[in-house]
Amino acid sequence: MIYLDEFEIVVNNILNMSERAVPVRVGGIKHAVLQSGEAVRINNAQIDHRFNKEWDRFTGFQTRSILAVPVRQKDTGDVIGVIVAKNKLARGDQSCVVPFTDGDETVLNTIASHAAAFIKHVEDS
Repeated sequence: MIYLDEFEIVVNNILNMSERAVPVRVGGIKHAVLQSGEAVRINNAQIDHRFNKEWDRFTGFQTRSILAVPVRQKDTGDVIGVIVAKNKLARGDQSCVVPFTDGDETVLNTIASHAAAFIKHVEDS
């Protein structure tokens, strides 16, 4: 299951021509992706020092695994955002969380590429 809540906020801001940025915690997972430009894959979020447990406490959701990839501008290669997937569910067993794979990373990078193209299109309109 892919959670695109933060991406939706960014898209809504662009569509509304809002200059408001989505905050990213320094030292967190999204910050690591923004800084390095590399994907981050975590199989046990609860023991990773970059994971902010406060969000889980606030929502009641339990994050177990995370895959985060950069959203890059096609023309410059600059990282303009991050897409995060949480808790990949096993096929046929919706109660079992399994690790993200290289294939999952490829799929999420493809989604990020399309997101970047959409953002560029909206900005140019």
